Amino acid sequence: MRKKGFTLAEILITLGIIGVVAALAAPALTKNSGQAKLGPALSKFVNTFENASGLMMQQEGMTKLIENSSDSLPMEQISQHMVVVPSSESYTYYAPGGGEGGTVDSASVYVLKDGSIMAISPVESVTEFTDKGAFKGIVADIIYDINGNAGKNRAGKDVFKFVLDNSGTLVPYGSSTYKYLYSSFETVCSADADASLDAGLACTGRIADNSWKADY
Repeated sequence: MRKKGFTLAEILITLGIIGVVAALAAPALTKNSGQAKLGPALSKFVNTFENASGLMMQQEGMTKLIENSSDSLPMEQISQHMVVVPSSESYTYYAPGGGEGGTVDSASVYVLKDGSIMAISPVESVTEFTDKGAFKGIVADIIYDINGNAGKNRAGKDVFKFVLDNSGTLVPYGSSTYKYLYSSFETVCSADADASLDAGLACTGRIADNSWKADY
């Protein structure tokens, strides 16, 4: 009587098929896992920063981050309400495909407790909004890297941009809110363009408008 079971050859063939299927599925699973992390990380940063700026303004009795044109952005006071440390290194980031990007001096770079980085570039002059409701005028550009300074620093992949309103509110670059503030804005999200830095950074707005979920 023949015993029921599998031969060694059958087992090896089955394992081989499983291995091929797993290899084909792995890149998609990795991509989906990475996408799933982007929205929550960006939302958390926005909440952390806005809470800190709100507490600082309340503590100091301020209605604006910059009350007078001669004032500087009070990042030292804001950072006291966040778990951050100043960075000793400048921060450089690139377009999605590795093309030309930008650099922020170390004096304006901060490392958060989770290892992520925010790099702040104050604007030269604040133009007040007179017809934008609660918004009071942009005072700084903020680059946020969810992986810190150890990764490839690519826009739309781990690097994202916000603008800081004088009310202490962070506005995702390229979002519907950003387009409301700047009606001439035309750049759309592209996470693979080699030289289009703005297109990669505009993915911040795409994620924000999609209820903090990456869909690209």
